[in-house]
Amino acid sequence: MRVLLFLGFLVSATAAFADASAVVELTATTSEESLTPGSELGYTFTVTNAGAVDAHNVVLSDDTASITRFISFVETRGPAASILTPLYGGYGTAIARMDTLHAGESATFKLFVRIDPTVDIYVLTNQPVIEYDTGDPNQGTGSRLLIVLVGPDADLEVASRAPEVRVTQFPITVDVGNDGPQTVQRADVDLTIEGDLAKVKYLSVTPSQGTCSEPAIFAIIGSPSPPPVWRVQCALGTLTPGATATIIALVDTKPVKTIFTHHVSVTAYNDHNRSNNHSALVLSNYSNGRTRSVRK
Repeated sequence: MRVLLFLGFLVSATAAFADASAVVELTATTSEESLTPGSELGYTFTVTNAGAVDAHNVVLSDDTASITRFISFVETRGPAASILTPLYGGYGTAIARMDTLHAGESATFKLFVRIDPTVDIYVLTNQPVIEYDTGDPNQGTGSRLLIVLVGPDADLEVASRAPEVRVTQFPITVDVGNDGPQTVQRADVDLTIEGDLAKVKYLSVTPSQGTCSEPAIFAIIGSPSPPPVWRVQCALGTLTPGATATIIALVDTKPVKTIFTHHVSVTAYNDHNRSNNHSALVLSNYSNGRTRSVRK
């Protein structure tokens, strides 16, 4: 089993809370993107006064979840703060209070908990809150929400290959496997073609299980970088330990000199090892193709 940050795999968040007198920012990050139950999970909270005047009675609080066991909560940088914590091995609210946070000043705090090793699938939320006096009748406040998923522990991997011959149509084979030790509940695959899109395109993408979207050109609106790519997304569903699903992507090129890169990325919420989640092929229709490994 494992712990994996999701919400678009969100691992860092920042919010600013402003008024006429003070601006206090709260930043929250996590120590790891994934953890197995029984391991430590760390949070770093940074409180910054980005305003032009001092903020007073600044209070950072964070409720630890009942499926976690409190280890420590300390200040690592900033003005002196009084700290209250839950009992070691328990759960509750960790609180840090600073009398004054001067304009331009920051304070950093680290919270460590241990995930209950007996936990099954569970959505763990953490919402640190900052409150402070602004110098006017309104009190400043704000929070950030981080979501953690506790679930089975698996290892999704991907490899891709294509014939090393001079062709204008490339059958690219993508193998997606689960090294275990437990089942992948949902394996998602993202395939893209990077190159001159007027010369290269997908003809078809066929999975051995699950479904794939129709090929489409994907671009970030209003941004020339990164450039547009051909994109297909596949949902392969469940993969048991040792199982492999195969995707055949047929890529067509114009009968002119063309070089392109074919990328494949795989994700699963309970994948603890992301170093083997990306594969790339650099291909040409006028010389032998070659494969290069890309690590995330």
